[in-house]
Parts: sequence; C-alpha cells; structure tokens
Amino acid sequence: MLLRLLRSLVIIILPRRVRKYLRESQFYWKYKDVINPFYRKNFDRYMATNWNIPRRNDYSDYINRNDLKIIFEFGCAPSLTLLNILRNCPQSKVYGYDINTSHMSYAIDDAPESFSKRSKFYTTLNMETLVGDLALENQKYFDLAIFDRVLMYLSDEQIDAHFNEYSRLYQRVLIDDFFGEEQGNYRHRNFKSIMELHGYQEHIINNSKYSTEGMAGNVSKKAIYTKSIE
Repeated sequence: MLLRLLRSLVIIILPRRVRKYLRESQFYWKYKDVINPFYRKNFDRYMATNWNIPRRNDYSDYINRNDLKIIFEFGCAPSLTLLNILRNCPQSKVYGYDINTSHMSYAIDDAPESFSKRSKFYTTLNMETLVGDLALENQKYFDLAIFDRVLMYLSDEQIDAHFNEYSRLYQRVLIDDFFGEEQGNYRHRNFKSIMELHGYQEHIINNSKYSTEGMAGNVSKKAIYTKSIE
C-alpha cells in the first residue's frame, strides 16, 4: 500500500513534459515490468475480462467480416488482442511481436493449448523469418497487421524504416492511435499521408473505441489501410 502511494505521488509531481517523454519512451515499455512492479500483479487481476472489450471485439468483427486468416500484431504487449482474435475468429492464426519479451505472450500462455498452436511470437523482427513462416501457411503476406497504440512510441524515421522494409508483407494495416496535426498530451500524426507514401489507401476511419476518459485535447482514431500486393 505504501509503495503504491509513493508511486502515485511520484507520477503526480513529475512535470507534464517528463510524463509525456516516459509514455513515448521505448525504454519504459521494454522494461515496464521492472519500472512498474505493480504492472504484472494488476494484469493478473484484469486479464480474465480485459481481452473481451469493445475495441478488441471490433477488431475481431472486422477479421470475421473479411474472412482474414493470418494476423500480425506489432507491439502485442500481453497479447490480449490476439487472445480475443483466437477466441472469436476460429479461422485465424496470429503472430505477435513486442520489445517487452517478459510479458509478450502472457495471455496466450494461460489459454487452451489449441490457441498456442495457432499463435507464434517474435522477440525480434526478421524479414527472412516472417517470409518463412508465411510460406508455411502458403501465404506471401499477412492479411492484417495491427498497430494498436504503438506507433506513437516510434519516431518518424523508425515508422518509415519499418514500412519501407515490411509493408510488402501487410495487405491491410489497422492503426488505432492519435491522428491529426495538433499535438495533445500524446504524439499525433497524419497517418493517411504516411501510409500513402507506402502504397496504402485509407479504407475506413472512425473514432477509436478506447476510453476517452482523461483524453481531452487528444484525437484518438482507428483507421484501416489497404494495398494491392502481388
């Protein structure tokens, strides 16, 4: 209880700019379990229900409507979104990548064994490995790549470098993030322009199903981009 109180006080007294920097720091997310010892404990408490929330159900509904089978998530965190897909999309296999390897597949680890057979996780990204895994499914690309509140932690250069290398493997890209030219508490971007540079067209855009609590001044959207892949 005392540790929790001290942590809350530290967060409150940190300048807003410092808190924003921490939120956008890859170092923080890579070592979040160490920096925030309550993270794993709290995750155990809400894991049973947090996989089944409107945002994640929305992703699975889209996958089912379009009969998508091979799904990749960049920055999958504890894999709650992928767990939702495995539960709701029996035709789908999922692949996840995250820099925080200590909790990357946490939700799937406690799921039925049949789910683990339909999932694979990466500690590093490698073109040869991804192409090889797709070939095992007689696929040349992922039907959908999900970027759920993760591109905000990358620089413009890192985003361009990623899509320059890997966009040929993504037929559809789903981005739930902060959109627009104005800057709120989080880094906002014109994702339509970014994705057009990599050959994608904006297919769907609407309000994110993330909670808007405490989000004044931030424009949270969900968009889906498509491209023709030979």
